[in-house]
Amino acid sequence: MKRKLLLLILPLISTLTYGQLMETPVPFDSGGKIMEWDRKMEAKARLFPEAADFRSAVLWKADSLYTLEITSGQGRLRRTLAATGFDSLRILVDGFLSGEGRLYDLNQEGRGAYLLWQIPLSLGWYGPAVLGIIQPKEATTGVGLYLASASASYFVPFIITNNKQVTSGQEHLSIACGFRGITAGAAISNIFDMQNERAYFTTMLATSISGQIVGYRYGKYFTKPQARMISNYATFGMIDLPLASLLFDMDYDTDESFLRAQSAYLLAGMAGGAYLGYKLANKKFYSDGQPAIIATAGWTGLLAGTGAYFFLRGPYEHSSFDIRTSDIRTATFLALATSSTGLYLAHKYTRGYTFSRGDGFIVMGSTAGGALLGCGLGFLIHPTGESESNEIFQTVSGLSSLGMMAGYALGIYSVRKQSNKSFGSLEINFDGLPLGLAMAACKTKTQIPWITAKF
Repeated sequence: MKRKLLLLILPLISTLTYGQLMETPVPFDSGGKIMEWDRKMEAKARLFPEAADFRSAVLWKADSLYTLEITSGQGRLRRTLAATGFDSLRILVDGFLSGEGRLYDLNQEGRGAYLLWQIPLSLGWYGPAVLGIIQPKEATTGVGLYLASASASYFVPFIITNNKQVTSGQEHLSIACGFRGITAGAAISNIFDMQNERAYFTTMLATSISGQIVGYRYGKYFTKPQARMISNYATFGMIDLPLASLLFDMDYDTDESFLRAQSAYLLAGMAGGAYLGYKLANKKFYSDGQPAIIATAGWTGLLAGTGAYFFLRGPYEHSSFDIRTSDIRTATFLALATSSTGLYLAHKYTRGYTFSRGDGFIVMGSTAGGALLGCGLGFLIHPTGESESNEIFQTVSGLSSLGMMAGYALGIYSVRKQSNKSFGSLEINFDGLPLGLAMAACKTKTQIPWITAKF
């Protein structure tokens, strides 16, 4: 009897779990503009008074089932809503937005971060690109053009986005496409063999600006974690496809023909990776830290696979490295295989968990720390003067790869222990207590703290 009951329950659990994974974000209002109910709105509307230290709320839909997810200082609370409950909530939201909360109808949650990221993009690229196009002869003219164009690259989006919707998804996807547009422009210039330096910079500048426009246009359809998945896979595509091409053809007549071929592979890989990321992200729920954890698994596999090959290959016969074509192809194949395996396992073992942005950085940090530890041990095993350089390279490659994978495993094991941690992020808030400060100044023994910190 128990066995039959178990067989009946297991498919039901599997169905419910699958439904959660296919959740789609739903707007709070009938106009489809409020995808996240933030702290400012709640302070005015008081829709969820039972949630102490309210931070945000989102709505999800799986088939005909609605789920309200509230984030507070105590963690995340998920509540199932019937269709009537969802309709009642939407009526309350629409009433609030048409009256006291009409100013909140405009979603600008991503505008601050969007303008902040314009600064490195402007100083690091748009300013130098204008100099590359105009090529002024006077140094003072060049400095003036650089500063003026970099400033314009900030204030133009500042003016355009005033009183315009800028969601977190738009912020990330626009900036990500802007940076990747620089690489795409360089690849296009190489394909068409542009010899004119001004044409080279003009193409890169045009593709970067176009990337920002496209990212802003389509980013509104995604949450920020979904947008991160798309940009992460675009990066994997622009790296992995050129590497995969080395498995088949490495014989090129000239360096220029090799550069043109690799540029074409890069463009195709970027487009294919972005499409794959879109298919993986579309209408699926990803928590804040999940994209970083998945991407770290892919990069760990890529680097660890390469290191593992050079460790297993053994030392070279000569003191200098003589990497042959067969070495490149075998190492590339192993790196791509381990990277793909890492991505697959990361998707599988992060499914069903809620990770904060801080959790993603914990996994990244532990992975980097494991690689550094393995590398350091490799050098300690072979002190200077006792071994050939290629023997040291073999040991360092193997131990750093092992340490990298061990660090990742340790990090993901730590953040998956949900029962032992409360919700957290990278936000650190310090508060001073006047009474505690007065007691400390008077050197009076007391248990009252004079400063508190919350992670």
